[in-house]
Amino acid sequence: MKEWVEHFQSGVEALKQGDLDQAEAHFRETLCWDPTNTDALFNLAAICYLRQKFDSALELMEECLTADPAKPQAHYQRGLVRSAMGDLSGALADFDTELQLHPHDLEVMLSRGVTLSKLGNTTDALASYEQAMRLTPEDPRSYHNRGLLREESDPDGALSDFTDAINCDPSYVDAYICRGFLLGAKGGKQEALADFRAFLHYLGRRPHKSSELVRSWIRELESEISQTASLTPLSDLMDIHFKSETQDTFADFLQAFRTAVVGVIALGIPQGTMGDVTSMPEAPISVASSTDTNGHRVVLAFADPGAFVQTFGARFNATMPGEDVLRTVVHNRACYGICVNSAKSEISIIIDRQTVVSLFDAGKASPTSTRRPWWKFFGKFLVSKPG
Repeated sequence: MKEWVEHFQSGVEALKQGDLDQAEAHFRETLCWDPTNTDALFNLAAICYLRQKFDSALELMEECLTADPAKPQAHYQRGLVRSAMGDLSGALADFDTELQLHPHDLEVMLSRGVTLSKLGNTTDALASYEQAMRLTPEDPRSYHNRGLLREESDPDGALSDFTDAINCDPSYVDAYICRGFLLGAKGGKQEALADFRAFLHYLGRRPHKSSELVRSWIRELESEISQTASLTPLSDLMDIHFKSETQDTFADFLQAFRTAVVGVIALGIPQGTMGDVTSMPEAPISVASSTDTNGHRVVLAFADPGAFVQTFGARFNATMPGEDVLRTVVHNRACYGICVNSAKSEISIIIDRQTVVSLFDAGKASPTSTRRPWWKFFGKFLVSKPG
């Protein structure tokens, strides 16, 4: 075996172990025996890059490319060095060259998108990320990076992208930060808190530049949520009716239900759906039902959604106005009524079909309205039809 081969292999082993000093020594010894060894030049450049010795890294990569202009990853590595030195145009040229030589390299596509974004070329950056999605649809980084580009111009689209990234890899922590921030900005404090907690859970003990910031957001949200946790108007009326069981207390509960927003389990949700959604004939969305103690099929509704999540967790994946839940029952003749679950304790009230129909028959609302029920989705859940 040639002596330089032994030095090179020892350098590779040292690099795998993270011993940069030993690796550098062996690669330099390799070059003493074989001055144009592109693998040794490449690895030495990588070590200099890791040590932020960018001038030396660039010089080594120039030597490597002079010896082999088509060496795989060499233009990409030089592009990373140039980007670190602030030469974004040079970096972009290197990434383009690498993709011409090796058009299916995911890492290069992603780095090209980041560089285009830094240069202010959002259109081409989006195209680069979408090309990466087509190449490797299960990789979360493409969706996350596109979400970052769409945060200001298309926040709902960005939310969908961050959700897709999490669906690809539930441990991809950066997507939780971004989605949580957008959800909080839209008023979804409970959902934002859940994402920030998920970030810390999956991060574990690994260092992250945003760890302390996320912890401060969690403290703020916990404080804000605790101050409003007692706001359970619909559940309070349910308690009152359970204690008195009078027609008047039931009427008060009904009126409050009609004007409240309640949680529901929505079926037929397109993947990654976030924000306000309208059920359409070509893409119908239905509300899940269950069976009550008497064997009747009833729509499930959850009172005071924010408080309900805090007490029992997210047993639903969408919210919609109580008026639209009532209308759903009217249009579904097989449905017996609505089972409304309290956010304070494990009690529920059935609003039977006869009561629902009588509300509309009294002219208090029109069951034949052409307005389709709408849902507000705050996250992607696996939903199955209960009971």
